[in-house]
Amino acid sequence: MKPEPKNWLDAIKLLLDTEKCEYNVYTETFEDPDNNKTIEIERTELLSSEKVFKLDEDSRQKIVNAFLRLIAENKNDIVDQDLEDAANYLLRSNDLVDSSNDGDAAKFYISILELLANRKGEKWQKELAELFYYGKPEIGIFRNNAKAKEYDPEVEPYEHDDENICFYQLLIRGTQGQLEAIQKLITELCQKFGTPDNEFGLYVPVQCVLKILVGSDEYLGNIISCDLKESTIIMDLECESDVADTLKYALQYAFGSLDIEITE
Repeated sequence: MKPEPKNWLDAIKLLLDTEKCEYNVYTETFEDPDNNKTIEIERTELLSSEKVFKLDEDSRQKIVNAFLRLIAENKNDIVDQDLEDAANYLLRSNDLVDSSNDGDAAKFYISILELLANRKGEKWQKELAELFYYGKPEIGIFRNNAKAKEYDPEVEPYEHDDENICFYQLLIRGTQGQLEAIQKLITELCQKFGTPDNEFGLYVPVQCVLKILVGSDEYLGNIISCDLKESTIIMDLECESDVADTLKYALQYAFGSLDIEITE
């Protein structure tokens, strides 16, 4: 059966994006200073909105990931416009998350964009370049300037914001084996690259941790402390604003299902 991606996309939008809205419609009256005539304009004010289908975050992610897989597996049979519509929806979706950490989401996502780049050219080449320039860690794609330049040779090195350094705390919960493995990794990296005897912190470079976990050394920051207490690792960071989330996804990608809470 020939796939009908437009129907798939319409169904996804209906299920995930349909909202029930409440409006206040009123008439605004004012006098035109040029001719002293009374002007009436009807205004519409959005009072409230809510999703018609109340799905939890996990369900939304599973639906969008299933849609991604469906598009990727049938991409060669999909006409350009439908494929572009699907890709644009996925680019904007906040529900596209690789919750299984199996790497499939990144593989499918890249395969769709690469096919569009081959068919449609420059626009999608730049989308791919931007994807690797900024990264999309929630689906397992991490910042890679060299890869970005393959798609757009004019890409410049990533500009880090040294003035936007914040302090974060990660509360990491998982099995005892997972937590001990994480602490062991940080301890070993501290011996090589950090300051193990410094009373002010370990100062383990985040780029070393991410290089080992996901192969990317293009994120800046330091792990100040990493303490395993009972069934939780308490990890303190100083880093750029996007690094804490990136480290969260990298840890989940490398060590499997972990419950990680981030506070600033």
